[in-house]
Amino acid sequence: MFRKLDSVKALKTLIKLAAVALTSPATVAVASSLYPGPRITQVVVSVAALVLVEGCLLLGWEMLDSQGKNATMAQRWLYAGLTWVAYFSLFGIALYHNEGLAGLAFRLTLGVMLLYASAEAGLLASVKLQQQAERDILKDWPVKRYARRLARQSAKADLDLDSRMRQLDREMREKVYTLQKEQESRRLVESVKSGCDPNGRKAVEMAKSDTSLDTANDKRRLTKQQALDKTLQILTEKPDASPTEIAAEIGRSRQTVYDYLNELESAEKISRNGTGLRLDSP
Repeated sequence: MFRKLDSVKALKTLIKLAAVALTSPATVAVASSLYPGPRITQVVVSVAALVLVEGCLLLGWEMLDSQGKNATMAQRWLYAGLTWVAYFSLFGIALYHNEGLAGLAFRLTLGVMLLYASAEAGLLASVKLQQQAERDILKDWPVKRYARRLARQSAKADLDLDSRMRQLDREMREKVYTLQKEQESRRLVESVKSGCDPNGRKAVEMAKSDTSLDTANDKRRLTKQQALDKTLQILTEKPDASPTEIAAEIGRSRQTVYDYLNELESAEKISRNGTGLRLDSP
């Protein structure tokens, strides 16, 4: 069995070499005629033409025979495409070279061999896939293709679900934030209506405290002359007012009040006696 397989392989190799031997002269002749000039130029162009056209033919043909059975469908199409492009190039070279019916017969025979190689690669690959499917149905090409389609749909569904969950999470955080702000607003309104600030103090007490603070600040802003006049006014209304009371009214210290009383006494606006202060008539 192995000898038979080896002989078939050797025969295929011999056919490939024979095909190249038959097509190479026309390729060299056409290539050298396209670039007339020095001999070295014609040799270089001829070698390049052989490598390009005949090399593509042999490469695609060999890949079909050796790798076609194990290759994917896309790879087989690639190998076959390379082979047939090279074949049609050789067919065009034969027409340009005017080889006649004999040359066309050689090209047609070559075409038949290429058809055989392409069909054989496809059939062997199909048989191999069928055998794999019989051993493991998941390795069957239609099953694997269907599995890939399902996996693609599942991946898209997972992405959609993940995006939707993130959107719902954002919406939930926004709703929680809105509810918190609404509750704070309601508490503030209820506090104002009940006369309390949000910290529990009475609004009336806060107003009183603010009024007292404003009054004290106003007293501190009095000039010295205004403070002296205010002191004299207090004594006019209440002759027995103590320095402490006067200090609270004008926003000064007790020592400052004593200084003011001394100035008023020096200005002969008040006088002291054993029982207290007395206003002097102007």
